[in-house]
Amino acid sequence: MQVIILYGKNVSFSKFVMPASGGMGQIMIQQGKKYSLKHLIIFPFSCAPVAAGLILLLSVFQALLPALKVMVIAQFIDTALQIAGGAHTGDTIYFSLALIAGVVIYELISENFRRLLLQDIQLKLRKKLCFEILKKQASLKYRLIEDDEAWNLITRISTNVTSFSYQPEVRISEGYSALLEVVAIVVSFISVLSIIATYAVWIAVLLSVFFVPLFFLAIKNGKKQYDTVKENAESLRRHMYLCQVLTDREFVEERSLFGYTNYFSEQFRHFFELGRKIFVRMRLQWAIHQKSVGLIMGVVLCGVFIALLEPVSSGVMSAGVLIALVQAIISMTTVVSGRLVQLIFSTSNNREFLKDLTTFFSLEEAEGAIDPPERGLTLSKLEFCHVSFRYPGSENYILRDVSFTIEDKKHYSFVGVNGAGKTTITKLITGLYDNYEGEIKINGVELRDIPGEKLKGYSTCVFQDFAKYQMTIFDNIAVGAIGDKKIAEKIEHVMDDIELRQTIEAFPKGLLQPLGRLEEEGQDVSGGQWQRIAIARAAVSSAPLRILDEPTAALDPVTESRVYEQFEKISRGTATIFISHRLGSTKLADEIFVIDGGRIVERGNHELLMMTSGLYAQMYNSQRGWYQ
Repeated sequence: MQVIILYGKNVSFSKFVMPASGGMGQIMIQQGKKYSLKHLIIFPFSCAPVAAGLILLLSVFQALLPALKVMVIAQFIDTALQIAGGAHTGDTIYFSLALIAGVVIYELISENFRRLLLQDIQLKLRKKLCFEILKKQASLKYRLIEDDEAWNLITRISTNVTSFSYQPEVRISEGYSALLEVVAIVVSFISVLSIIATYAVWIAVLLSVFFVPLFFLAIKNGKKQYDTVKENAESLRRHMYLCQVLTDREFVEERSLFGYTNYFSEQFRHFFELGRKIFVRMRLQWAIHQKSVGLIMGVVLCGVFIALLEPVSSGVMSAGVLIALVQAIISMTTVVSGRLVQLIFSTSNNREFLKDLTTFFSLEEAEGAIDPPERGLTLSKLEFCHVSFRYPGSENYILRDVSFTIEDKKHYSFVGVNGAGKTTITKLITGLYDNYEGEIKINGVELRDIPGEKLKGYSTCVFQDFAKYQMTIFDNIAVGAIGDKKIAEKIEHVMDDIELRQTIEAFPKGLLQPLGRLEEEGQDVSGGQWQRIAIARAAVSSAPLRILDEPTAALDPVTESRVYEQFEKISRGTATIFISHRLGSTKLADEIFVIDGGRIVERGNHELLMMTSGLYAQMYNSQRGWYQ
């Protein structure tokens, strides 16, 4: 059992791993499976069968309720008329009143009860589905993160997980409810027509001819509304981003310094107007549709109501039945032309979400992506053999025929101008990309043949854009060695090596001080302090290869050199790679690789490369003044 550290406490890692089968742990998502509207029913029943079954039962009652109301209201009115005519005493109306009261109470209670059941389904769906979405995202091949189309899909799905309005459990539970409501509307319509048919078949047929096109028109309008929302998605996205730029704390310094508020406000208004015009057009079309349908509906219903007077005058239909049917027909017309369109819009939206879900769970995964790194590994040799690489979707090679060897307990430096391909080498060594040409071998084994958890155990890296976790200082460092029982000792040791102790002890809670603004007691730290925390994270790892990939680019050259010296000190006994376009750290390296245009153009130690008077010597001489 692995242990992870969260806010200074030991927490069982098994809490965060979904069991493979059985009860609530049963996996409900399968890779490669196509998800459609039927899964709006399958998912709720798979995780909350009782709640889903009760909602189904409520929907059955809801479907039969209009016909029941026709009979109850008709009986009440007929009884009242008979009492008024002296045919019955007043006591006979109590039963009808009780039935009406029962119907009203049921309608009031059932809606609240339905919402409680939906919340139960949502909670149980969230326990399963959202975990699987997050787990899937963490398992994806890294190349998908840098692919625009794949990232847009990932963003839509992951945003759904964190945005309350669009959470998957909300979509699915309300989608399930909407589907049942559509069926209930159809059944209600048929049941009311059946009552009318017992008195006048031709009137029932006429209403069917009128209402059926309304159903299809509602479907068409629902889809059209969804397409309009989709059309407006880009404008809405830009509008929301500009809103963030104008209001978010992250941009406050530059917002004040550069005074761009008015400039971005104009862009904000521009994209807001684009979206507003699209929605106004949609609302106008919808209003025209509603008025047109209302006008036609009024004419048709007047004819139907006049036609219903004939069975009343002949004594076939009572006045109570006539009034109840008129009320039911008006109510059904309103539902079909209004509520049904909303339900179809919701269903269209959910269908697109299920398509995204199908595509998302079909994305390629990296083997062992969520497994913790294997510890205790040794590195004798890392070899690049004629490696060439280009990013997916690009025709330009970032690396061309690169060959070099990294040996244990030696220090190496990769230098070159920005864009030369240095960071790409880091991504290949750490296994983020495996679509390279040539061979990369670790201890003689091709990198692509090494299991994911073992590959992660060979190296640790401090990236240029290192993560800043909004958790305690202890946890920020401890995530570099998940499951290590000696993590507390390692952190105590590394605090002195990279000059972190004084910074940490200045906080009232020391190592347990939360960083960032997620917590009320959270504190911000400087960029340099964050960099040292990131280096400490790499230093506590047991990986035999440590990589420093320009995380100090924001520091001045002298401070950067001192950080590299500290990193070299704490990494003695392991292989290290320094990557930089500044050369203050290169004297620490046993071998330096100079990269230009994706190729290694020079190699050797500092003294040898200075003697050759090549690119390295030119770069070093141009920077010499920084370090004097």
